[in-house]
Amino acid sequence: MSGSLMFSLPEPPTTASLHAARERLASDGVALSDLQARITAAERKLAETIAEQRAAIYALQAEHTELRRTVEHTRGYLAPIKRLPRELLQEVFLWNWEEQPCVGWVLSSICRLWRRTALGMPMLWTKIRLVTTPSSSPDTIRLWLERAGPSLPLDIEIFLRVARPPQRRRTPQLHPLPNPGPAHYQAPSPPNELGLLVDDDESPHPHDDMPGLEDVPPPPNQSTWVWLPPSTGTLPPSPTFFPPSPVPTGWHAPPPPLPPIPYSRRSSRYQAPDDGSAWGHVAIYYLTSQMPRWERFIFRFDKQFSSWNALKTISGGNAPLLREFEVACAEAAYYGDWPWLPSASPNTPVQLPALRSLTLANAPFKWNSPMLRPNLTKLSLRALPSSNIALDRVLSLARSNPNLEEMDLYFLNVLPAVLPLSQLTLPHLHTLAIGGHYTLTSLLDTLVLPALGNLALDIEARDPFDDHLAQLFQRSQSPPLHTLSLGYAGAAHGGPPYYYNAGGLVGGWAWLEHCDSLTTLRVGSAPLEPLVTALGSPDDEDEDGPIPVFAGGDQWLCPKLTALCLKSCPAHPDGVPKLVHLVEKRNPPTNGSSSNSGAHGHTEVARLKRLEMVECASVGQDVVQWIKERVDDVVCVESTFDRRPSSPPYAYI
Repeated sequence: MSGSLMFSLPEPPTTASLHAARERLASDGVALSDLQARITAAERKLAETIAEQRAAIYALQAEHTELRRTVEHTRGYLAPIKRLPRELLQEVFLWNWEEQPCVGWVLSSICRLWRRTALGMPMLWTKIRLVTTPSSSPDTIRLWLERAGPSLPLDIEIFLRVARPPQRRRTPQLHPLPNPGPAHYQAPSPPNELGLLVDDDESPHPHDDMPGLEDVPPPPNQSTWVWLPPSTGTLPPSPTFFPPSPVPTGWHAPPPPLPPIPYSRRSSRYQAPDDGSAWGHVAIYYLTSQMPRWERFIFRFDKQFSSWNALKTISGGNAPLLREFEVACAEAAYYGDWPWLPSASPNTPVQLPALRSLTLANAPFKWNSPMLRPNLTKLSLRALPSSNIALDRVLSLARSNPNLEEMDLYFLNVLPAVLPLSQLTLPHLHTLAIGGHYTLTSLLDTLVLPALGNLALDIEARDPFDDHLAQLFQRSQSPPLHTLSLGYAGAAHGGPPYYYNAGGLVGGWAWLEHCDSLTTLRVGSAPLEPLVTALGSPDDEDEDGPIPVFAGGDQWLCPKLTALCLKSCPAHPDGVPKLVHLVEKRNPPTNGSSSNSGAHGHTEVARLKRLEMVECASVGQDVVQWIKERVDDVVCVESTFDRRPSSPPYAYI
């Protein structure tokens, strides 16, 4: 209309046309205001309608949620497991606890009934398995101990990860926020008497039941570690791992690193400082307060931490239930004299009647401590680099425990014996490992080990110790030795500090005639040719003449040998042909049998099942392929140095 009016007005404007235009403008303004008021009213009515319908939808959603929860509870009430008697449910819990000691954290997060049942079973909380860091809260240990009750024996394994790995930068992710309607909002519940935030169903929120470690994935390629994964429902993730108990002398690397710890809402009585300087004092205080209940105490850490001196408080000798005690550090350190239990004076009263296993790795101790004097069956000592001990006192450690079954000794500094050494018989010892100073070789001249089955030597032998081994086996009347390791661990990491590689001074292998039951032989830093020649066929002759005949005459050495592992064993050019000849003789073309007879038919020789060569001779891909056709498991890793430039590095596995 305005457009038609504009065309109807004359040009140029006249007095009459200007008056008509002003009247028209006033009437259009009134109409425009009326339309705007009607639009506003319609929008207000629409908003009220939407609000009413949205409120109705929220009410229906809340009713639906409540009804669905009721249906779920009803279905749960009708579930067959609800008819399971409480005693049988507790028995099922115990079955799971035997396989996974930390299952109590999971079972207490399922429902109210299971939570009450789990918290009412102190047995489920008596095995503490924890991997933690100094910056984590030690209240996890307190909570564990509280749930274990006041009287049951405690089985404790804690690994303190001190050296944190570099944190990987994570790409931030944006997640859409849920619609903040009544059906999606739940007010947080207040903390309960244990300091934990729990919901209406008495199940803890994620990351609250175990403060300090959250969202920890399972360690890669570690099948012996057990991880409790989170569920897709309300089950919180469990940060607890179960590491095996390794032999400390072979424990040269810490367990897999933990990932970065994200921040999460938590409620705890203790807030750890950023530097973790108080973790050890608080955690060890909780643990030592329950020392009379200890049945196993294993505490491992990868390096010295700021509150390491809290271990000095383990000084009370009242642990009547203690069967196994271990404090192990993966990294050597220089500690002073600790007034703790392994360094107690001989007159200190202790009550350790059940102690059978003692492991101290890179931790201070005294040879005459009453803790080292009970009737032990397992003794593992890795002395500090700063410690000095006389050889006769080392022997007295074994003499004080005649029922030893496993003994592992590693001393970097050993002084000559002050008192004369006398012969010692350990009739039950089946596993022996000795490493460190060359003076320890003299121990082999004093021991009689009729039950010896596993022997590992990583000693700096400044003179050939062939005669020491031969005399040991003769005095022990050819013990049933099945595993022998000579300088193998030392060759893996360059040998002990300040020493030559162990095992390199084995002059001959004739003493292997006393090892007819040997199945696994590991050798490091020993010449290759004499070894493979000795293990070969007794009726062979090489180009320069017959192979020396051993005491066994035409008998094979180590006829039951199935695994041969070599590390850093140098070889001359004829070393590889002799190795091939050894495999050819011990593993001839198969005809369905697992053994073959000697040339004279006097000995049944077992076939090699594993052959390992790490940084030894340059074998060649064709030779490795030939060996793989005859040996089931072959590992051949060539060194990247001391190689002709035209030969690229390669590894056959």
